[in-house]
Amino acid sequence: MTVQDPRTGSATRTYVERVRGVLGDLSHRDVDDALADLEANVLAEAAARGGTPAAEAAVLEALGTPEEYATALREALAAGAGAPLPQGRVLGMPFEFRQPTANSITERIWNPADPRIWMPRSFGVGWTINFGALAVKLGIIRPDDTEERPFEHVPSSALRLAAAFPLLLGALAIAIVAIWWRELPAMVPVHWGVNGAPDGWATREVALGALIAVAALLPAVLFGRLALKGAERRSIAITSVVLSLSSWLAAGLCGYTVVTALTGFAAWWVPLMIVLTAIAMPFVMLVVLSRASLKAEWRDALGDTAGRTPKEGTHR
Repeated sequence: MTVQDPRTGSATRTYVERVRGVLGDLSHRDVDDALADLEANVLAEAAARGGTPAAEAAVLEALGTPEEYATALREALAAGAGAPLPQGRVLGMPFEFRQPTANSITERIWNPADPRIWMPRSFGVGWTINFGALAVKLGIIRPDDTEERPFEHVPSSALRLAAAFPLLLGALAIAIVAIWWRELPAMVPVHWGVNGAPDGWATREVALGALIAVAALLPAVLFGRLALKGAERRSIAITSVVLSLSSWLAAGLCGYTVVTALTGFAAWWVPLMIVLTAIAMPFVMLVVLSRASLKAEWRDALGDTAGRTPKEGTHR
Protein backbone atom coordinates (compact mmCIF):
# COMPACT_ATOMS: atom_id res chain seq x y z
CA MET A 1 0.00 0.00 0.00
CA THR A 2 1.41 3.41 -1.05
CA VAL A 3 1.64 6.04 1.72
CA GLN A 4 0.97 9.56 0.51
CA ASP A 5 3.84 11.96 1.27
CA PRO A 6 2.41 14.76 3.45
CA ARG A 7 4.18 17.32 1.23
CA THR A 8 2.19 16.16 -1.79
CA GLY A 9 -0.64 18.47 -2.77
CA SER A 10 0.86 21.94 -2.40
CA ALA A 11 2.13 22.03 -5.98
CA THR A 12 -1.28 20.90 -7.24
CA ARG A 13 -3.10 23.58 -5.27
CA THR A 14 -0.73 26.23 -6.65
CA TYR A 15 -1.29 24.93 -10.18
CA VAL A 16 -5.08 24.91 -9.74
CA GLU A 17 -5.12 28.48 -8.39
CA ARG A 18 -3.06 29.70 -11.36
CA VAL A 19 -5.55 28.04 -13.72
CA ARG A 20 -8.43 29.62 -11.78
CA GLY A 21 -6.84 33.06 -12.14
CA VAL A 22 -6.73 32.72 -15.93
CA LEU A 23 -10.40 31.63 -16.02
CA GLY A 24 -11.72 34.35 -13.74
CA ASP A 25 -14.16 35.59 -16.37
CA LEU A 26 -16.05 32.28 -16.66
CA SER A 27 -18.93 30.87 -14.60
CA HIS A 28 -17.65 30.15 -11.08
CA ARG A 29 -19.72 26.97 -10.79
CA ASP A 30 -18.37 25.46 -14.02
CA VAL A 31 -14.79 26.41 -13.17
CA ASP A 32 -15.07 25.15 -9.57
CA ASP A 33 -16.41 21.77 -10.72
CA ALA A 34 -13.74 21.38 -13.40
CA LEU A 35 -10.89 22.38 -11.08
CA ALA A 36 -12.13 20.14 -8.27
CA ASP A 37 -12.01 17.23 -10.73
CA LEU A 38 -8.54 18.34 -11.89
CA GLU A 39 -7.14 18.41 -8.35
CA ALA A 40 -8.65 15.04 -7.45
CA ASN A 41 -7.37 13.41 -10.66
CA VAL A 42 -3.84 14.82 -10.27
CA LEU A 43 -3.56 13.63 -6.67
CA ALA A 44 -4.95 10.21 -7.57
CA GLU A 45 -2.47 9.82 -10.42
CA ALA A 46 0.39 11.03 -8.21
CA ALA A 47 -0.60 8.49 -5.54
CA ALA A 48 -0.61 5.73 -8.16
CA ARG A 49 2.94 6.73 -9.13
CA GLY A 50 4.27 6.58 -5.60
CA GLY A 51 2.65 9.46 -3.75
CA THR A 52 5.78 11.65 -3.67
CA PRO A 53 6.25 15.33 -4.59
CA ALA A 54 8.34 14.16 -7.56
CA ALA A 55 5.45 12.03 -8.82
CA GLU A 56 3.09 14.97 -8.37
CA ALA A 57 5.45 17.24 -10.33
CA ALA A 58 5.63 14.70 -13.16
CA VAL A 59 1.84 14.57 -13.42
CA LEU A 60 1.56 18.37 -13.48
CA GLU A 61 4.31 18.65 -16.08
CA ALA A 62 2.39 16.29 -18.36
CA LEU A 63 -0.59 18.67 -18.20
CA GLY A 64 1.44 21.58 -19.54
CA THR A 65 1.67 25.02 -17.98
CA PRO A 66 -1.36 26.35 -16.05
CA GLU A 67 -1.93 28.82 -18.89
CA GLU A 68 -1.96 26.03 -21.48
CA TYR A 69 -4.31 23.92 -19.39
CA ALA A 70 -6.60 26.92 -18.80
CA THR A 71 -6.80 27.53 -22.56
CA ALA A 72 -7.78 23.89 -23.20
CA LEU A 73 -10.29 23.96 -20.34
CA ARG A 74 -11.83 27.19 -21.61
CA GLU A 75 -12.40 25.58 -25.02
CA ALA A 76 -13.93 22.46 -23.42
CA LEU A 77 -16.28 24.51 -21.23
CA ALA A 78 -17.29 26.67 -24.17
CA ALA A 79 -18.08 23.58 -26.24
CA GLY A 80 -20.05 22.06 -23.37
CA ALA A 81 -21.99 25.26 -22.82
CA GLY A 82 -22.80 25.57 -26.50
CA ALA A 83 -24.49 22.17 -26.92
CA PRO A 84 -26.97 20.92 -26.34
CA LEU A 85 -29.17 23.99 -25.92
CA PRO A 86 -32.88 23.95 -25.06
CA GLN A 87 -35.48 25.33 -27.44
CA GLY A 88 -36.19 28.11 -24.95
CA ARG A 89 -36.92 28.93 -21.30
CA VAL A 90 -40.05 29.69 -19.33
CA LEU A 91 -39.88 30.94 -15.71
CA GLY A 92 -36.20 30.04 -15.76
CA MET A 93 -36.82 26.43 -16.77
CA PRO A 94 -35.69 25.07 -20.15
CA PHE A 95 -38.32 23.68 -22.49
CA GLU A 96 -38.08 21.51 -25.61
CA PHE A 97 -41.07 20.57 -27.78
CA ARG A 98 -39.29 19.68 -31.00
CA GLN A 99 -39.56 16.02 -31.95
CA PRO A 100 -36.85 14.10 -30.09
CA THR A 101 -34.38 11.96 -32.02
CA ALA A 102 -31.84 9.33 -30.98
CA ASN A 103 -29.13 11.99 -31.26
CA SER A 104 -30.95 14.62 -29.19
CA ILE A 105 -31.86 12.12 -26.47
CA THR A 106 -28.34 10.68 -26.35
CA GLU A 107 -26.63 14.05 -26.01
CA ARG A 108 -28.89 14.89 -23.06
CA ILE A 109 -28.75 11.63 -21.07
CA TRP A 110 -25.37 10.16 -22.11
CA ASN A 111 -22.82 12.89 -22.71
CA PRO A 112 -19.66 12.08 -20.69
CA ALA A 113 -17.72 14.90 -22.34
CA ASP A 114 -20.09 17.50 -20.83
CA PRO A 115 -19.49 18.01 -17.08
CA ARG A 116 -23.10 19.10 -16.42
CA ILE A 117 -25.17 16.47 -14.60
CA TRP A 118 -28.45 18.35 -15.08
CA MET A 119 -29.30 18.87 -18.74
CA PRO A 120 -32.37 20.31 -20.49
CA ARG A 121 -34.96 17.61 -21.18
CA SER A 122 -35.03 16.22 -24.71
CA PHE A 123 -38.82 16.77 -24.64
CA GLY A 124 -40.94 18.72 -22.20
CA VAL A 125 -40.14 21.27 -19.50
CA GLY A 126 -37.35 21.03 -16.95
CA TRP A 127 -34.17 19.04 -16.64
CA THR A 128 -32.99 15.46 -17.01
CA ILE A 129 -29.94 13.61 -15.71
CA ASN A 130 -26.80 13.39 -17.82
CA PHE A 131 -25.86 9.87 -16.74
CA GLY A 132 -22.60 10.15 -18.69
CA ALA A 133 -21.38 13.03 -16.50
CA LEU A 134 -22.56 11.13 -13.41
CA ALA A 135 -20.56 8.05 -14.47
CA VAL A 136 -17.48 10.27 -14.92
CA LYS A 137 -17.87 11.85 -11.47
CA LEU A 138 -18.27 8.40 -9.90
CA GLY A 139 -15.04 7.27 -11.59
CA ILE A 140 -16.76 4.56 -13.64
CA ILE A 141 -15.58 5.98 -16.96
CA ARG A 142 -13.33 8.74 -18.25
CA PRO A 143 -14.73 11.67 -20.29
CA ASP A 144 -12.78 10.49 -23.35
CA ASP A 145 -13.39 6.77 -22.75
CA THR A 146 -16.33 6.63 -25.14
CA GLU A 147 -17.02 6.33 -28.84
CA GLU A 148 -17.36 9.34 -31.09
CA ARG A 149 -20.86 8.05 -31.91
CA PRO A 150 -22.12 6.36 -28.72
CA PHE A 151 -23.62 2.85 -28.97
CA GLU A 152 -22.68 2.49 -32.64
CA HIS A 153 -20.97 -0.88 -32.09
CA VAL A 154 -23.24 -2.48 -29.47
CA PRO A 155 -23.11 -6.27 -30.06
CA SER A 156 -26.33 -7.78 -31.39
CA SER A 157 -26.71 -10.00 -28.31
CA ALA A 158 -26.54 -7.00 -25.94
CA LEU A 159 -28.90 -5.06 -28.16
CA ARG A 160 -31.46 -7.87 -28.14
CA LEU A 161 -31.31 -8.13 -24.35
CA ALA A 162 -31.76 -4.39 -23.95
CA ALA A 163 -34.75 -4.37 -26.31
CA ALA A 164 -36.29 -7.42 -24.65
CA PHE A 165 -36.28 -5.85 -21.18
CA PRO A 166 -39.12 -3.32 -21.64
CA LEU A 167 -41.12 -5.92 -23.57
CA LEU A 168 -40.78 -8.37 -20.67
CA LEU A 169 -41.85 -5.67 -18.22
CA GLY A 170 -44.91 -5.00 -20.36
CA ALA A 171 -45.74 -8.70 -20.39
CA LEU A 172 -45.37 -8.75 -16.60
CA ALA A 173 -47.85 -5.86 -16.23
CA ILE A 174 -50.37 -7.67 -18.44
CA ALA A 175 -49.93 -10.89 -16.43
CA ILE A 176 -50.46 -9.11 -13.09
CA VAL A 177 -53.72 -7.54 -14.26
CA ALA A 178 -54.97 -10.71 -16.00
CA ILE A 179 -54.39 -12.91 -12.95
CA TRP A 180 -56.19 -10.67 -10.44
CA TRP A 181 -58.70 -8.91 -12.70
CA ARG A 182 -61.77 -10.74 -11.37
CA GLU A 183 -60.87 -9.99 -7.76
CA LEU A 184 -60.27 -6.28 -8.31
CA PRO A 185 -62.92 -3.77 -7.18
CA ALA A 186 -64.52 -1.43 -9.71
CA MET A 187 -62.50 1.53 -8.38
CA VAL A 188 -58.76 1.33 -7.74
CA PRO A 189 -56.25 3.87 -6.35
CA VAL A 190 -54.36 6.06 -8.81
CA HIS A 191 -52.68 8.51 -6.43
CA TRP A 192 -51.12 8.28 -3.00
CA GLY A 193 -50.52 11.10 -0.53
CA VAL A 194 -47.28 11.92 1.27
CA ASN A 195 -48.28 9.59 4.10
CA GLY A 196 -48.70 6.71 1.65
CA ALA A 197 -52.51 6.51 1.86
CA PRO A 198 -54.51 6.51 -1.41
CA ASP A 199 -56.23 9.83 -2.08
CA GLY A 200 -57.24 9.47 -5.73
CA TRP A 201 -59.37 6.80 -7.45
CA ALA A 202 -60.39 5.74 -10.95
CA THR A 203 -62.11 2.79 -12.59
CA ARG A 204 -59.92 -0.26 -12.97
CA GLU A 205 -60.34 -0.14 -16.75
CA VAL A 206 -59.00 3.39 -16.98
CA ALA A 207 -56.25 3.14 -14.35
CA LEU A 208 -54.80 -0.24 -15.29
CA GLY A 209 -55.47 0.23 -18.99
CA ALA A 210 -53.33 3.38 -19.01
CA LEU A 211 -50.50 1.63 -17.16
CA ILE A 212 -50.58 -1.36 -19.53
CA ALA A 213 -50.54 1.02 -22.51
CA VAL A 214 -47.32 2.59 -21.22
CA ALA A 215 -45.71 -0.66 -20.08
CA ALA A 216 -46.61 -2.91 -23.03
CA LEU A 217 -48.24 -1.09 -25.94
CA LEU A 218 -45.73 1.76 -26.20
CA PRO A 219 -42.64 -0.52 -26.48
CA ALA A 220 -44.40 -2.73 -29.04
CA VAL A 221 -45.33 0.27 -31.21
CA LEU A 222 -41.95 2.01 -31.02
CA PHE A 223 -39.89 -1.13 -31.62
CA GLY A 224 -42.20 -1.99 -34.52
CA ARG A 225 -41.52 1.42 -36.09
CA LEU A 226 -37.76 1.01 -35.59
CA ALA A 227 -37.86 -2.43 -37.22
CA LEU A 228 -39.77 -1.07 -40.24
CA LYS A 229 -37.32 1.81 -40.62
CA GLY A 230 -34.26 -0.44 -40.28
CA ALA A 231 -33.00 1.79 -37.47
CA GLU A 232 -29.33 1.98 -36.56
CA ARG A 233 -27.97 0.39 -33.42
CA ARG A 234 -27.77 3.65 -31.51
CA SER A 235 -31.47 4.34 -32.05
CA ILE A 236 -32.40 0.87 -30.81
CA ALA A 237 -30.09 1.14 -27.80
CA ILE A 238 -31.30 4.56 -26.62
CA THR A 239 -34.95 3.64 -27.26
CA SER A 240 -34.50 0.49 -25.18
CA VAL A 241 -33.09 2.52 -22.29
CA VAL A 242 -35.88 5.11 -22.31
CA LEU A 243 -38.61 2.46 -22.67
CA SER A 244 -37.11 0.39 -19.84
CA LEU A 245 -37.52 3.36 -17.52
CA SER A 246 -41.15 4.01 -18.52
CA SER A 247 -42.08 0.30 -18.55
CA TRP A 248 -40.52 -0.24 -15.13
CA LEU A 249 -42.47 2.68 -13.68
CA ALA A 250 -45.73 1.53 -15.27
CA ALA A 251 -45.30 -2.15 -14.33
CA GLY A 252 -44.27 -1.24 -10.78
CA LEU A 253 -47.24 1.06 -10.30
CA CYS A 254 -49.50 -1.56 -11.86
CA GLY A 255 -48.41 -4.12 -9.28
CA TYR A 256 -48.67 -1.63 -6.42
CA THR A 257 -52.16 -0.58 -7.53
CA VAL A 258 -53.32 -4.20 -7.56
CA VAL A 259 -51.81 -4.90 -4.13
CA THR A 260 -53.36 -1.78 -2.59
CA ALA A 261 -56.76 -2.47 -4.16
CA LEU A 262 -56.84 -6.09 -2.96
CA THR A 263 -55.19 -5.88 0.46
CA GLY A 264 -55.36 -2.23 1.50
CA PHE A 265 -51.58 -2.19 1.97
CA ALA A 266 -50.04 1.22 1.28
CA ALA A 267 -46.68 2.69 2.30
CA TRP A 268 -44.98 5.91 1.23
CA TRP A 269 -41.67 4.15 0.58
CA VAL A 270 -43.04 1.76 -2.07
CA PRO A 271 -43.65 4.41 -4.77
CA LEU A 272 -40.36 6.02 -3.77
CA MET A 273 -38.49 2.74 -4.32
CA ILE A 274 -40.20 2.27 -7.69
CA VAL A 275 -39.07 5.74 -8.80
CA LEU A 276 -35.51 5.37 -7.47
CA THR A 277 -34.98 1.99 -9.13
CA ALA A 278 -36.48 3.41 -12.33
CA ILE A 279 -33.83 6.17 -12.26
CA ALA A 280 -31.02 3.71 -11.50
CA MET A 281 -32.04 1.42 -14.35
CA PRO A 282 -31.11 3.67 -17.30
CA PHE A 283 -27.82 4.54 -15.60
CA VAL A 284 -26.83 0.87 -15.38
CA MET A 285 -28.07 0.12 -18.90
CA LEU A 286 -26.24 3.09 -20.42
CA VAL A 287 -22.96 2.19 -18.73
CA VAL A 288 -23.20 -1.47 -19.76
CA LEU A 289 -24.21 -0.72 -23.35
CA SER A 290 -21.53 1.95 -23.70
CA ARG A 291 -18.79 -0.36 -22.42
CA ALA A 292 -20.00 -3.22 -24.62
CA SER A 293 -20.01 -0.97 -27.67
CA LEU A 294 -16.55 0.42 -26.92
CA LYS A 295 -15.09 -3.07 -26.42
CA ALA A 296 -16.63 -4.22 -29.69
CA GLU A 297 -15.06 -1.22 -31.43
CA TRP A 298 -11.66 -2.11 -29.95
CA ARG A 299 -12.01 -5.73 -31.05
CA ASP A 300 -12.92 -4.65 -34.57
CA ALA A 301 -9.92 -2.30 -34.68
CA LEU A 302 -7.55 -4.99 -33.39
CA GLY A 303 -8.98 -7.49 -35.85
CA ASP A 304 -8.42 -5.09 -38.73
CA THR A 305 -4.84 -4.51 -37.60
CA ALA A 306 -4.12 -8.22 -37.16
CA GLY A 307 -5.64 -8.99 -40.56
CA ARG A 308 -3.35 -6.65 -42.44
CA THR A 309 -0.35 -8.17 -44.22
CA PRO A 310 2.92 -6.40 -45.03
CA LYS A 311 3.08 -4.93 -48.53
CA GLU A 312 4.90 -6.93 -51.15
CA GLY A 313 8.57 -6.11 -51.38
CA THR A 314 8.83 -4.92 -47.78
CA HIS A 315 10.95 -6.67 -45.17
CA ARG A 316 11.11 -6.49 -41.43
